Amino acid sequence: MRPGSNVTGSTALPPTTPLTSTGTWFAVGYSQAGPSFPVLLTSFAQFQRIFGGRGTYSATLSDAVETFFSEGGSRLYFCRAIGSTAVKGTITLKGKGTSTNILTITASSAGVWGNALSVVAATVETTKFQLTVKNGTETVETSPVFASYEEAIAWSKSNNTFVVLTSTFPAEVPLAETVTLVGGTNIAPTTVEYEAALKSFKSEFGPGQVSVPGVATKAVVEALFKIASEQKRRAVADAAAGSTESALKAEGEALRAALGATAKAGAVFASWQSIPGLPGVTSTRYCPESPFIAAKCSAIDAAGNPNLAPAGRRAVFYTSLGQETTFSETETEALYTAGINVSKSVLGQVRAFGNRTLANPNTEPLYLQFSNVRLDMAIEWKALSIEEGLLFGEIDGLGTLQAEYGNKLSAMLLGLYQIGALFGLTAGEAFSVDAGSDVNTIGTEAEGNLNANIACKRSPGADSINLNLTRVTLAQEV
Repeated sequence: MRPGSNVTGSTALPPTTPLTSTGTWFAVGYSQAGPSFPVLLTSFAQFQRIFGGRGTYSATLSDAVETFFSEGGSRLYFCRAIGSTAVKGTITLKGKGTSTNILTITASSAGVWGNALSVVAATVETTKFQLTVKNGTETVETSPVFASYEEAIAWSKSNNTFVVLTSTFPAEVPLAETVTLVGGTNIAPTTVEYEAALKSFKSEFGPGQVSVPGVATKAVVEALFKIASEQKRRAVADAAAGSTESALKAEGEALRAALGATAKAGAVFASWQSIPGLPGVTSTRYCPESPFIAAKCSAIDAAGNPNLAPAGRRAVFYTSLGQETTFSETETEALYTAGINVSKSVLGQVRAFGNRTLANPNTEPLYLQFSNVRLDMAIEWKALSIEEGLLFGEIDGLGTLQAEYGNKLSAMLLGLYQIGALFGLTAGEAFSVDAGSDVNTIGTEAEGNLNANIACKRSPGADSINLNLTRVTLAQEV
């Protein structure tokens, strides 16, 4: 791409910034309310305020977001998915003098959620007005004082979390009244709408894990993997609740075959968890595993090494009361081979018990471990950050920019080696960087290209630990 910077084919890491930190969770779902564009959330209370509560069709999603933050997750970009034929709630304000419709108020996105919105119009100093937006009885937005409808419309366009304003009669101050939006309808999202929501996560949001929590249809999971791969992010998919070992194994094998090389872009997690009931409610809640895994990735990455597996002692599910379905050792191994990860109760704690992507072990042996492909993600985004800092720099005859590029890549990889993410007795055994004259020739430089090649050995995660115990007699040497 020209102009621009590109990372292709290989793998690496620099300083932790919002752009390159790999612990963000990107999730889409059929929420009760809210806009159909990504919103950065840092608490469950924010999610509830903007995207609604725990409705009949959004219960699993709401529980997943709650679990992510309860388990230690810190950053969530959420985008609402809803059917394309759903309708936005709307209402009009009348003019103070003529009682004609002068200002149209529309919910920022479709759905019955908009029907709970009301707008209070108040006159200020005779010629000015102010709008207050309420969701039920709660005030959710209060506008500045407007001297014109143009100001009001501009405000709604820049601050349209709840309502958007339009007008064809900008001559009057609105009548002081309270109006309630009507006509909003819900339509469940199809794969097309889920895909559109997933594609809304822009590159400037940085790397991270991507999920459609609790949605396990083959078409949606395939879309999740493909879009995550295109975005240089990692898919964290859920299997269907209550699935048997045979059904899960078949699902993993079918997805692996359908995705081909894209199967290495993420992992499937099968164990739904029982979580505490709501206050005053005794019924059991079951939550998919994706928010647990996303939260553990967030915590691991905050500590600095994305190559550590979100499994075992680093992935204790503190809010889990137990697994919905348990699997025997034989079943767990068979599922692992098929690319399906499950959880396990160890010493009274439920833990993630898998670090396997969907990659085909015969054709993609370097991409079997989820921790390793998350390291690949970190390396690509860190390299992109370095490249953006050098873009449009001067390629001089002394090789100054080439040397800077190589040095920064080397420093990034050295940092990974020093925390154990790269494998080798020495840094030279663990990685190499070439930004010299063999990849930056007179011809490539004349075209304005700055090139580098890197190679590295990723440290594998220990997913099998074995002990040989030999018993000896009292007379034998040990």
